[in-house]
Amino acid sequence: MSEKSTLRKSIREQVRQLTDELRQQESVVVLEKLAAHPLFQRARTVMLYYSLPGEAFTDWASIFLIVGPGRALDAAGHRMGRGRGYYDRFLSQEAVRTCPKLGICFRCQLCEAVPFETHDVPIDAVLVP
Repeated sequence: MSEKSTLRKSIREQVRQLTDELRQQESVVVLEKLAAHPLFQRARTVMLYYSLPGEAFTDWASIFLIVGPGRALDAAGHRMGRGRGYYDRFLSQEAVRTCPKLGICFRCQLCEAVPFETHDVPIDAVLVP
């Protein structure tokens, strides 16, 4: 096993052993530090990530607004992503199901009608330039 593989396995096991309470506490602290960081405060544009289980920013119940992209969107709130269902799985979770959801896209991505299936989660509004 390579040195990187050994380290990944060790860290993964350590993260699994964190209690939910400690995971939440550390997430709050790191978010507060991020918000207070001078680079964050000066930033005009910030790229964040969708956290996986075991990563910081996982308190989905505290989310007030979800802004997400789409490969194609329509005015009725249907969105088509990249075909793997990541956003739909996230948006269908109980903790975020009732959050307002905004889609953002370029004008060329706004379609008259986007095909959708029953498992697709609609968004509330689409913002285009």
